[in-house]
Amino acid sequence: MDKPYFEPFLKRWIYKNNFIRPKKAKKILLQVEMVEKAQVMEEVIAKHLDSKAQSFGFDDIKSARTYTGFNNHFKPIAIKLAKWSADVWFKAEQIKQEVAKGKREMPTVEELLNELPKFTK
Repeated sequence: MDKPYFEPFLKRWIYKNNFIRPKKAKKILLQVEMVEKAQVMEEVIAKHLDSKAQSFGFDDIKSARTYTGFNNHFKPIAIKLAKWSADVWFKAEQIKQEVAKGKREMPTVEELLNELPKFTK
């Protein structure tokens, strides 16, 4: 994943401006790091969902959702994928909130995938 465009600027700004105390600078940099990690986790989750949808012949999870709104041969599995996707994002948001509140550390990719709801047919 590419670094957010603002990170190099932010680091230069923090270190070059004397009016920011080192503790404050460290806190800001940690916040930037958390945002970057959260972005990586979101990408991992999206790829996880897409991979499962592709295993059923859909292009990705978004295309699977398009089959839920009308009668068709793929509707039953599309509905299950869409519900699972919503459950996964709900759990991911819970994890993100726990990390933000300091209740836990940011999980590794493997830990995250193990914590997410499993798809059942």
